[in-house]
Amino acid sequence: MRFQLFVLLFGVLFVMAGCPGTAVLLDNDDATTPDEDDDTDSVCATNAPCNGGFVIQNENDLDEIALCVTITSGLSFLTGDWLSSLDLPCLESVGGNLYLYFNAALTSLDLPNLTTVGGGLNIAGNDNLSNLAGFPGLTTVGGFLTIDDNAALTSLDMYSLTTVGDDLHITSNAALTSLDGLFSLTSVGGGVDIHDNACLSEVQAETFAASISVGGGVSVWGNGANYPCP
Repeated sequence: MRFQLFVLLFGVLFVMAGCPGTAVLLDNDDATTPDEDDDTDSVCATNAPCNGGFVIQNENDLDEIALCVTITSGLSFLTGDWLSSLDLPCLESVGGNLYLYFNAALTSLDLPNLTTVGGGLNIAGNDNLSNLAGFPGLTTVGGFLTIDDNAALTSLDMYSLTTVGDDLHITSNAALTSLDGLFSLTSVGGGVDIHDNACLSEVQAETFAASISVGGGVSVWGNGANYPCP
């Protein structure tokens, strides 16, 4: 009997330990295979908040936050050509600022469960990012929202976003043709600045700015230099 208990305990400890550098998937759902989508939910639910801020500069840094549900401070992806896709299926909230800044190879985002950024959200200088559909559940940005100088960005696709606590800047996105992806946005606590988006109609920019409650000033100018774009 003692031998059987020892074998059972050893087996449990072995499974919990997993392999170095890998996540242990806990198959707690009713699926018949261990790799169903629902299994990810059980892994995320068991993970404690990730305290502090994180600057992600390589794959090892990214692995460190892969299972974070909450990041209590800031999260930054700054200036690199190693990141082509950003997939953080567990992440639900970032307490501070979230920066996606000058990632030359970044083409896609997938943060399906992110609902809240407590600070500002800065998406700037990502030359190959064509849309922001990777934020399907984001409802609130507590600070500023800056979308600037993303050369390939054609649409915003942040359909759930309702509130920006501070300023909204949409500037110098050469291929941006539409603001329809922000149709749920009703409130901006600071000012609104929309300028130098060459493919965006000035009329659409003005109509959008007039449709939301704004706490500060509104500045719309220099859009549509190449409008309409192919």
